[in-house]
Amino acid sequence: MRVHRILKETAAEGPGLRYCVWVQGCSHHCPGCFAKDTWDSEKGRWIEIEDIKEDLRRAIQSAAEKGKDLEGLTLLGGEPFDQAQEAAQLAKEAKKHGLSVLTFTGYRLEELREKGPAERKLLKRTDLLIDGPFEEEKKSFDRPLVGSSNQRFHFLTDRYKKEDIMFWKNSFEIRIEPDGRIRINGMGDFEALKNYEKRRHSSNEISWD
Repeated sequence: MRVHRILKETAAEGPGLRYCVWVQGCSHHCPGCFAKDTWDSEKGRWIEIEDIKEDLRRAIQSAAEKGKDLEGLTLLGGEPFDQAQEAAQLAKEAKKHGLSVLTFTGYRLEELREKGPAERKLLKRTDLLIDGPFEEEKKSFDRPLVGSSNQRFHFLTDRYKKEDIMFWKNSFEIRIEPDGRIRINGMGDFEALKNYEKRRHSSNEISWD
């Protein structure tokens, strides 16, 4: 699987504590996208899916040892359905351990249902699908987890209800890497935060996921 970034524990990419995988490569190239560094399918790094599954198992164990429960797996990017076979395998591993699966996609659900068996497997293993491309002219942060008003929530299983998600609050997480880079993930008004952080950390490189 070609990967942009993995976070073993995050509370800013969906309900509860989550293992989060940003896939590398996106076929949509939405104008105004804040994750353009995930577009190029030749960048990122290739990680064998068995190695990611093992890393997920270690993350579950690590969280438990700290008295925390890993709630789920979040797949975003990039475009997870552009690597549907690998993403479906990882989602299967997550479900095996009782984790929920939240998948973001720039495709619409109707399109995905017309695609191949790998895409349908990933859909079958997804509890909450957030679909639709980011549309800059419809930019809105009034709802959690989405950046434009056209994007939709599909509750594909009974794991979550609409009220579980709509009461969830957007947030950011800021991490400083060993090399001094500042990495920010989450959902909200990235432009406002980006300008604020640039003023505060003008000498540091900021990476946005």
